[in-house]
Amino acid sequence: MAQIPIVIAGRNPDITKAVRKAVWPDYDVIHIILDPHSGAKDLPSLISGTSLPPSSNPGSQNYTKPPVAVALGGGYDDEAFELIKSACSAKNADGMVVAWLRHDKSGLTEGPPLSDADAFGRWIAERMRGVLDGIKVGEVEGTGWEKEVFMF
Repeated sequence: MAQIPIVIAGRNPDITKAVRKAVWPDYDVIHIILDPHSGAKDLPSLISGTSLPPSSNPGSQNYTKPPVAVALGGGYDDEAFELIKSACSAKNADGMVVAWLRHDKSGLTEGPPLSDADAFGRWIAERMRGVLDGIKVGEVEGTGWEKEVFMF
């Protein structure tokens, strides 16, 4: 099965790199958003199938296929989430509905400390992967997801 292209957003670059590494090889984190304004600027292009110019972005930058999911970490409040999501179309360039995921901060007491970026990133990736696998992102069209936000 081909890698499934996704985008993740997080405030801590060390945690986002650990998440990217932990979801590989099933999911290809093609782009990592580190602040809401750049997310609102870059993500619409990626979803529409337009490549971004080469940069220092820690994602794979494999923009040959548009993302089928966008997952935002706990550092993004409701306002930041809406800023990014409202800038984007519901479907990607391949006609698939983009799945939107958010970190459920109510479970923060269960995981490793934020200070251990590698362990915390693996824990977040495990939770995120559970949702992505559960909804079969990249395998199904996602009809009905347009207004859904999946928590991980």
